[in-house]
Amino acid sequence: RELGHAGLAEYTQIKRMHVAAFADQESNFTMGILNDNLKVPFIQYLSPTLVIGGHGCLPSIAKVVTTLNCRRALILTDAGVRKAGLTKLVEEALADFCVGVFDPIAQDTDLDTVDAAVALARDLQADCIVSVGGGSVIDTGNAVCVTLKNGGRANDHIALARLTEPQTPHIVIPTTSGTGSEVTNVAVIKSKTAGRKVYIVDPYIVPNAAILDPRFTMTLPPGLTVTTAMDAMTHAVEALTSTLSNAICDGQALQAIRLIGENLPKVVADGQDEKARGNLQVAATTAGWAFTIAQVGLAHAMAHTVGILHNVPHGAACGIVLPKVMRYNVDFAADKLALVAQALGVNIIGMDNRTAALAAAASIETLMEKTGHPLRLRDVGVPEEGLGICAFHAIADAAALFNARPVSDPMEVLALYQQAY
Repeated sequence: RELGHAGLAEYTQIKRMHVAAFADQESNFTMGILNDNLKVPFIQYLSPTLVIGGHGCLPSIAKVVTTLNCRRALILTDAGVRKAGLTKLVEEALADFCVGVFDPIAQDTDLDTVDAAVALARDLQADCIVSVGGGSVIDTGNAVCVTLKNGGRANDHIALARLTEPQTPHIVIPTTSGTGSEVTNVAVIKSKTAGRKVYIVDPYIVPNAAILDPRFTMTLPPGLTVTTAMDAMTHAVEALTSTLSNAICDGQALQAIRLIGENLPKVVADGQDEKARGNLQVAATTAGWAFTIAQVGLAHAMAHTVGILHNVPHGAACGIVLPKVMRYNVDFAADKLALVAQALGVNIIGMDNRTAALAAAASIETLMEKTGHPLRLRDVGVPEEGLGICAFHAIADAAALFNARPVSDPMEVLALYQQAY
């Protein structure tokens, strides 16, 4: 200092610090989870998946493979889809690009299945995964892509936002209209060791492309058509009411709700109605886009729990508990739930928001009854004495963090399970 400017220049170091925008607590996803503000005032939207839909769009898969600079595609599917002949259609469309098929994937996939698929992919030197199936197959594909890229076993990669680069290319052909997994950043996998479902959540696992060919859902029986559609309905309603909802996701969620309400009865009445089937596919994908950003809520937390503890199909569990959770949230999301009623065709003229919100829950139940969806947990094999432990597990599920109404009392969750029983 005593030497003036020359001295300062001699003994001073200048350092530059570059701070990413993600460091802002209002835009940081992790900080948003822990934030005391119930509503985070920030919009961040990313939708990297190429979606190709409509009658006869399957042959476009060959072009997608070459665009991704791939040459060796491994098909992941399940035994039912393969038996229905759908896998064969994909093999023919891929032609020489197809190097094999892996089909022992159960309804609720697990880490062991992922490891087995990865082993086959390594043996065949696959550079691309094509998932043909419902949410379980697609989640398996997401986890396979991560493990194939990074090595090790599937359990090594159970994490939140840990990846730093694109993963093994992944093309998805959904055979159900429910999970929205073709555009989402979450893989839900059962861990037999932990006794619960675990997650890979990362923007780098969103599939590269989705092909929505209605032919692939037209063989789906009415029961599965309805329960998977109610999974999509739950995605849309919970994304709309989530603490992370935003104007972009709200529009997608409401369109998904409208499409499901209008087209599900048509598909149940005529499973070969290709236009209605296509609309349900679009609804599932649109709801997937919505909840990937806005997240889901308590209904999903409750459905995850009865799924892992009592093997209840995820879509059926979602549908059964959704109206109960909507009523539970009514004083925290009445304005959004009133929009749900309107999207479902309820005449809300003259109703206040709360009344309209309750009408939305009733309309969901009417839709389920009309389409033959199970209405009670007892109908899907859940024992009454198991509801207590379900409540304690559900409250610890990450999905409950984003519920419109703060969830902190397991007894409140137990009361909802009892209402649904």
